[in-house]
Amino acid sequence: MTPQALLPALLVPLIGYRIYRRFRTSFGRQPVQTKRMIVRVVILSAVATALVLVSLSQPMLVGSAAIGLALGGIAGVVGLRLTQFEHTPEGDFYTPNPYIGGTLSAILVARLVYRFFIVFPAMQTAAAGNPYAGSKQSPLTLAILMVTVGYYVTYFTGILLKARAAKRPA
Repeated sequence: MTPQALLPALLVPLIGYRIYRRFRTSFGRQPVQTKRMIVRVVILSAVATALVLVSLSQPMLVGSAAIGLALGGIAGVVGLRLTQFEHTPEGDFYTPNPYIGGTLSAILVARLVYRFFIVFPAMQTAAAGNPYAGSKQSPLTLAILMVTVGYYVTYFTGILLKARAAKRPA
């Protein structure tokens, strides 16, 4: 196996597992896991910030990132309104709307698979001195990624706020 093929061979199963886990959390009753949600919000916010900072030199990328985050925030608010919350003696639970999270995840996966099959062959045929000569940054891919990030940051923050509000004494 060549070194160029080793990285995708190692990453594809890991990415596939994470995608499976993401889809699984879009369906059915889920416990509110405060610490995990906070960590996810922090990590996703850091990723979004890093991507925006990296793309500052290209106004098209910054614009697509901003539009993606705004659309993701709007989708997160809509998703929160469609989410059912339960406060039981066993703990707090929520049932997400399966269509919003599932659709956003499917769109992101489809775009990443498309980019992988378009960019990877170009990387394979690139010059040995610059293995990434065939890749270029895509405003559409960045926007779709930012919609997903904006959605989950808004959604998880809203769930945490609703869970906290439910624990306050009336």
